[in-house]
Amino acid sequence: MKNRDILLIIFLSALLLLLPTLIYAWTGYDYESENYVEFDQDAPVIQGKDFDIYDYSDESRHTIHVISITNNGNEMEIEVYDYDEGEYRTFYMDTDIDDQRTNIGSA
Repeated sequence: MKNRDILLIIFLSALLLLLPTLIYAWTGYDYESENYVEFDQDAPVIQGKDFDIYDYSDESRHTIHVISITNNGNEMEIEVYDYDEGEYRTFYMDTDIDDQRTNIGSA
Protein backbone atom coordinates (compact mmCIF):
# COMPACT_ATOMS: atom_id res chain seq x y z
CA MET A 1 0.00 0.00 0.00
CA LYS A 2 1.21 3.47 -0.82
CA ASN A 3 1.26 6.35 1.65
CA ARG A 4 -1.46 8.04 -0.38
CA ASP A 5 -3.76 5.02 0.04
CA ILE A 6 -3.10 4.87 3.77
CA LEU A 7 -3.90 8.57 4.17
CA LEU A 8 -7.09 8.14 2.16
CA ILE A 9 -8.19 5.24 4.38
CA ILE A 10 -7.44 7.25 7.54
CA PHE A 11 -9.33 10.26 6.18
CA LEU A 12 -12.38 8.22 5.18
CA SER A 13 -12.39 6.41 8.53
CA ALA A 14 -12.27 9.69 10.43
CA LEU A 15 -15.05 11.10 8.26
CA LEU A 16 -17.27 8.09 8.92
CA LEU A 17 -16.68 8.43 12.65
CA LEU A 18 -17.48 12.17 12.67
CA LEU A 19 -20.42 12.16 10.28
CA PRO A 20 -23.03 10.84 12.74
CA THR A 21 -22.12 13.56 15.24
CA LEU A 22 -22.36 16.30 12.63
CA ILE A 23 -25.81 15.42 11.31
CA TYR A 24 -28.37 15.45 14.05
CA ALA A 25 -31.08 17.70 15.39
CA TRP A 26 -31.13 19.58 18.67
CA THR A 27 -34.26 18.68 20.59
CA GLY A 28 -35.96 20.72 23.28
CA TYR A 29 -39.29 20.96 25.06
CA ASP A 30 -42.05 23.56 25.05
CA TYR A 31 -43.92 23.21 28.36
CA GLU A 32 -46.80 25.39 27.21
CA SER A 33 -47.68 23.15 24.26
CA GLU A 34 -46.37 20.09 26.15
CA ASN A 35 -44.47 18.92 23.07
CA TYR A 36 -40.98 18.68 21.69
CA VAL A 37 -39.38 21.00 19.17
CA GLU A 38 -36.33 20.32 17.07
CA PHE A 39 -33.70 22.63 15.56
CA ASP A 40 -32.53 21.02 12.32
CA GLN A 41 -29.43 22.99 11.48
CA ASP A 42 -25.91 22.43 12.78
CA ALA A 43 -25.27 26.15 13.22
CA PRO A 44 -25.20 27.73 16.67
CA VAL A 45 -28.48 29.24 17.79
CA ILE A 46 -27.86 32.98 17.94
CA GLN A 47 -29.93 35.68 19.57
CA GLY A 48 -31.49 37.98 16.98
CA LYS A 49 -31.47 35.41 14.15
CA ASP A 50 -34.25 33.45 12.45
CA PHE A 51 -34.29 29.65 12.37
CA ASP A 52 -36.54 26.86 11.20
CA ILE A 53 -37.75 24.31 13.73
CA TYR A 54 -39.88 21.20 13.59
CA ASP A 55 -42.78 21.43 16.04
CA TYR A 56 -44.15 18.09 17.17
CA SER A 57 -47.36 19.68 18.49
CA ASP A 58 -48.68 20.19 14.96
CA GLU A 59 -46.10 18.09 13.09
CA SER A 60 -44.94 20.97 10.90
CA ARG A 61 -42.03 23.33 10.37
CA HIS A 62 -42.11 26.81 11.90
CA THR A 63 -39.91 29.84 11.35
CA ILE A 64 -38.90 31.44 14.63
CA HIS A 65 -36.91 34.51 15.70
CA VAL A 66 -34.63 34.05 18.72
CA ILE A 67 -35.37 36.78 21.30
CA SER A 68 -33.12 35.67 24.17
CA ILE A 69 -30.98 32.77 25.31
CA THR A 70 -30.27 31.90 28.94
CA ASN A 71 -27.87 29.12 29.87
CA ASN A 72 -29.05 27.50 33.12
CA GLY A 73 -26.31 24.89 33.37
CA ASN A 74 -27.92 21.62 32.27
CA GLU A 75 -30.41 23.30 29.98
CA MET A 76 -30.83 26.40 27.88
CA GLU A 77 -33.92 28.54 27.93
CA ILE A 78 -34.56 30.00 24.48
CA GLU A 79 -37.29 32.61 24.12
CA VAL A 80 -38.51 32.95 20.56
CA TYR A 81 -41.20 34.56 18.45
CA ASP A 82 -42.95 31.99 16.26
CA TYR A 83 -43.90 33.71 12.99
CA ASP A 84 -46.24 30.89 11.98
CA GLU A 85 -48.20 30.90 15.24
CA GLY A 86 -47.91 34.66 15.81
CA GLU A 87 -46.88 34.19 19.45
CA TYR A 88 -43.92 34.17 21.81
CA ARG A 89 -42.71 30.78 23.02
CA THR A 90 -40.05 29.41 25.36
CA PHE A 91 -38.05 26.25 24.62
CA TYR A 92 -35.94 24.32 27.11
CA MET A 93 -33.02 22.66 25.37
CA ASP A 94 -30.59 20.14 26.83
CA THR A 95 -27.00 21.34 26.75
CA ASP A 96 -24.11 19.18 25.71
CA ILE A 97 -20.50 20.23 26.18
CA ASP A 98 -19.57 18.70 22.80
CA ASP A 99 -22.47 20.33 20.96
CA GLN A 100 -21.25 23.42 19.10
CA ARG A 101 -24.78 24.86 19.05
CA THR A 102 -24.54 25.45 22.78
CA ASN A 103 -21.71 27.92 22.14
CA ILE A 104 -24.24 30.68 21.85
CA GLY A 105 -23.66 34.24 20.88
CA SER A 106 -25.56 37.37 20.10
CA ALA A 107 -25.99 39.20 16.84
